[in-house]
Amino acid sequence: LKARKYWYQVKEIKIKVILHNLTKAVQTVVIVVVWKEFNRADIGVLGKVDF
Repeated sequence: LKARKYWYQVKEIKIKVILHNLTKAVQTVVIVVVWKEFNRADIGVLGKVDF
């Protein structure tokens, strides 16, 4: 922690926790979008194949 006083340390920790949670949420959304796009593309390719 960079802050010296207790309340500034608390504020700094809260900000770090919020940023960490936002980063994880964004990563989750990106994974879901990529997963859906991959599955949609996969279904499209399989639909065009003649067996």
